[in-house]
Amino acid sequence: MALAPKIPLYIDDIYGAYGLIDNYRELIKQNLKMLVLTAPGERMMDPLFGVGIRNYQFENFDPITVGEIKGNIVAQVATYLPFVLIQEINVSFSETDYILSVSVNYKVPSINLTDNVSISSNIER
Repeated sequence: MALAPKIPLYIDDIYGAYGLIDNYRELIKQNLKMLVLTAPGERMMDPLFGVGIRNYQFENFDPITVGEIKGNIVAQVATYLPFVLIQEINVSFSETDYILSVSVNYKVPSINLTDNVSISSNIER
């Protein structure tokens, strides 16, 4: 049983036109990743959807910015993925490589799932 298309889309010999997700672990991970990467206003018909982690790449990396990122992730997950319980969020920035990284440890009690999603967003020089 297929649940959703895999992103990025690609041609798949098994499912046909594009690859599909066939398990909840992968589906939840993809949905959480898309929630963090999508900028508010980017998703049609739902301008409030998304954290927009790329928008923080040019901000000063300080405790205030880290707190804002964490707060936005918690609020967005509570709104759009209420079945996901966030256990820990780690935010880091590498000044030498210009990479903003976010790691979210989460739990989904209804299916007894504990997992982690890591997202890195680097600035092109």
